[in-house]
Amino acid sequence: MSAHLAAERATEEDLARLEEHLRNMRGAGGDAKAFIDADIDFHLEMARIARNSVLSDILHGIRALLQVRRERAGDIEGTVSGTLCEHDAVLRAVRARAPEAADRAMAEHMRMASRRLRESVANETR
Repeated sequence: MSAHLAAERATEEDLARLEEHLRNMRGAGGDAKAFIDADIDFHLEMARIARNSVLSDILHGIRALLQVRRERAGDIEGTVSGTLCEHDAVLRAVRARAPEAADRAMAEHMRMASRRLRESVANETR
């Protein structure tokens, strides 16, 4: 829902901040903490742009859990490139003011993030 609302409500300044978080993710190189922090910041920014205080409060409250989840999923090959592509798709939809496309892009990102986490857990138990 945050991506949908962000596509309806984002200002040029909001889009610039989302782009900055994406640039920070790309620029993290091999620094997993910097990548994860920028990833989480992207999602927090999306909730802020959506003006969804409930979602924003929830994300702030579970930031540490999100970080652990992303760190665990980060071991799966393709996590960084996949995450960047998925975030880029969300940003393109928000920039295009296409709420349904933003919804679909974020849903796909969440689906893939969950898949990467499940693969990470499965690999860990082997």
